[in-house]
Amino acid sequence: MNPTPNYAAAPDANRRAAGFQELYSFASPVRAGELQTLGGRSSRSIYRARDGELPMRNEHDYFTDLLDDGGPATRPLSEWLKDFDINAFVRGKRLRAGYDEAETMGEKWGHIRQVWQEHMPTVMAAPADRWVSPYFVDWDFSRAESAAWSALRSSSHIAPLYPQVPLFNWFIDFGNPRRRVGLEVDGKEWHNPEKDRERDLQLWGQEWRIFRVPASEFLSNRASELWRQYEHRCEWLLSDGRDPQDERDSEILEIAEAYMMNTGDGVVEAIAARYFRAELEWPFGDFVLSTLDRHRLVDFPL
Repeated sequence: MNPTPNYAAAPDANRRAAGFQELYSFASPVRAGELQTLGGRSSRSIYRARDGELPMRNEHDYFTDLLDDGGPATRPLSEWLKDFDINAFVRGKRLRAGYDEAETMGEKWGHIRQVWQEHMPTVMAAPADRWVSPYFVDWDFSRAESAAWSALRSSSHIAPLYPQVPLFNWFIDFGNPRRRVGLEVDGKEWHNPEKDRERDLQLWGQEWRIFRVPASEFLSNRASELWRQYEHRCEWLLSDGRDPQDERDSEILEIAEAYMMNTGDGVVEAIAARYFRAELEWPFGDFVLSTLDRHRLVDFPL
C-alpha cells in the first residue's frame, strides 16, 4: 500500500493553506495546522478536526480534495492556475449554495437530483477509477454516512463512490455510475431487509450492484483496533527474524479476515479491489470476495 501524503504535517502547510484560502476567500475555521492524523493504519491518513468526532466536510474536504488532485499545495501555483476552470468553480459554489438555501427536505432532494443531472456528464467522462471533485453539493451526512465518507476519501485504495446518486425514485448513499456499484449505510431504524432486497433486485435489473454495511461497522473503532493488532503481530514476527507472508501466520489471517468481513473500512477496500483495480496487500486480498458476498442481499455475480 502506498502511504497517503500527510499534508497536515507538511512544514509549510499553514502558509499554503492560508494562501489558498485568501486567494479563494474561504472563511474556513480549520486550517491545515489545526488538523491531526488520528490512529489507524500507517498506510493511510485520516484527517479530522481536533474534536475528533466527525470527518472534515465542505471547504475543509474541498481543500484536501484539491491537494489530492495536484492542487496549488503540490504544484507551482502558476502551473495549476493554467488548468483551473474559474467558471466551473464559481458555478459549483452557486450550486452548493442552492442546497443550503432550500427550506424543506423535498426541495433539498430535488436540488440534489438537479445538480447530479448537470454533474453526471463530468463523472461519466472521467476514468472510472479516479475521483472527480465530489463537492458539488454541501453534503449533509448522518453520523454513520460521515464515517463512511471518511473511509472512502481517506483510503489509500481509490473507490470513487459519490454521495446520493439519484436512480429512479431512490438515492443511493454512495455510488459510481460508471461501474454501477453502490454502497448503502444501513441504520436499524431506517431499513427493512425485505424492502431493501426488493429495491436491490430492481437496481440489479439495471445492472447496479448494491452492497450494504450496517452503520455500526462504520461507527465503531474496530477497524483501527484490528489494524493495530495486525501491525503489532507483523512487527513481532519480523523481530524474530520471520517473514509474516512466508509464515502464513494464522493469527494474522484471523485479524485480516475480521477486518475485511466485519468493518466498513474492509468493505470499502474490497470494493476498491474488485471494481477499481486496487491491489490489496497480503493477506487482505484473500478475503475480497467473501467480504462482498457477506454485504449483499441479492445474489448477483461479483
